[in-house]
Amino acid sequence: MTEYWRAHRKAGAVMHFCGLGYSRPEKPRGQTSDNFTDINNLTYEPHFYKYMKAAFSPVGIMLEFWEKNLKNGEKISVPVHLINDTYDMVTDSVRLRILSGEEVIFSQSAAYLLNGLEKKIIQIPVTVPATKSGQCVLEAEIHFKGETVKSIREFSIN
Repeated sequence: MTEYWRAHRKAGAVMHFCGLGYSRPEKPRGQTSDNFTDINNLTYEPHFYKYMKAAFSPVGIMLEFWEKNLKNGEKISVPVHLINDTYDMVTDSVRLRILSGEEVIFSQSAAYLLNGLEKKIIQIPVTVPATKSGQCVLEAEIHFKGETVKSIREFSIN
């Protein structure tokens, strides 16, 4: 959701609702503070950090892909939103991949250039492999200041 609201530029801000909440391990259970595994040292829970760091990167990416199923051999065009919330020009390439487990079954790249505070949408053509079926992941990736920034969607090929 963070990717979506940042990419569409209709919200004044996207903020995390709660950095410090409560956790109650006994009944009635309740967890709202799973962001940290060690509150005294402010150590983030690894999965939260992995995904939220990318979602709030100053140069961001969002796959506009909401399909749950694609057909073998289907040809689609995937819109990839690129946003630059810095004042500096950024140039790189976006890599779009389909993964079946750890195996890369499709890969395509496209170069981009974003001026300061600019947003662009790049259409990347995708041909769904005809020989694969089952659960897959569509992953778009860019790099900003040595960090990998990803947008990830799960779907299945039938």
